Amino acid sequence: ISEQNAAEISRLTQNVYLALDSDDAGYKAMERVNQEFLKLGVIPKYLNFTPHNDPDDYVKAEGAQSFSRLMQEAITFLDNKLNELATEVSDDSTPEQKRRTLQKAFELLLPLGKNISATERIADFAHKIGLRTAPEAIVEQYLTNLKTPSKPQRSEQPPVDLAPPPSFQQDSGYLETPKRSLLSSEKTLIVNTLRYPQLFESLKIAEVLDFLSNNDVKQYINRASDIYFESDDGEFEKLLRAELDENKYSDTIVTIVMGEIFQKNSVNLEAKEQEKMIEGIMKNLKIDSLRQNRKSLIEKQLQAQNIEESENFLRDIQNIDREIENIKKHRGHS
Repeated sequence: ISEQNAAEISRLTQNVYLALDSDDAGYKAMERVNQEFLKLGVIPKYLNFTPHNDPDDYVKAEGAQSFSRLMQEAITFLDNKLNELATEVSDDSTPEQKRRTLQKAFELLLPLGKNISATERIADFAHKIGLRTAPEAIVEQYLTNLKTPSKPQRSEQPPVDLAPPPSFQQDSGYLETPKRSLLSSEKTLIVNTLRYPQLFESLKIAEVLDFLSNNDVKQYINRASDIYFESDDGEFEKLLRAELDENKYSDTIVTIVMGEIFQKNSVNLEAKEQEKMIEGIMKNLKIDSLRQNRKSLIEKQLQAQNIEESENFLRDIQNIDREIENIKKHRGHS
């Protein structure tokens, strides 16, 4: 799998499983491929077929249901590597030995750059191997390594816009890693307003825009709403195509919109169905927005200057957790 192959796959889905042979050669190949995907902001999962050699042998011996469970329970290849590294440290390890192991973890995570997935993992890893250094200091060390990597890194490259095409829209395993990728609620909003354009009549666009974290999505939804109200019957899709041609949107948005238009999925909804769908859209947007705020607070907490500041961030994080749970409970009752 080349660098180009990884880029092509990442444009289709972020749910990547490394499932090569279970021998040493297969594992080394997975290490290399994993690095290529990490540079693209994709964190692959890992399938271990031991004592079998490959997917074919595993399915023949264990069955399809067992293979499905293996996929469901899979951890990321990155976490598997970090777990392996952690075994290098024992109760008898010196602080210097622990620091050397931590440096190896830095090198594993470098392709992810400043991504929250990297900073959270490195702080957790340091705690796991018994380093007493404050989490914010560990993160600072990691960020210093980003500035002066031991090998040339492509950390200056902008993150690739990595959302799946329309056929993957209901994929629940979507990861929240790259900064510019679409959140699941944002993708659902785009798809549903294409399939059911009449939703624009009931959606409070100003409120919707407040919950969107992706400026590209904000621009698209705002324009799509205007186009809906400005267009005559049968012209909405035509004018939407013209909007995509005239203005530069991300490949992700173009793929989703053109895919839905091509499939001609637009249908009418009953009033109750429309109300229920709008309620679901708004709740999911709120939850995703809160989760984004939570990630930001976690990163700030890791960089807090003192315990009091760290505890203040922790209280804010806990408040967000409670708010998310309240929204989920309310959704369950409705």
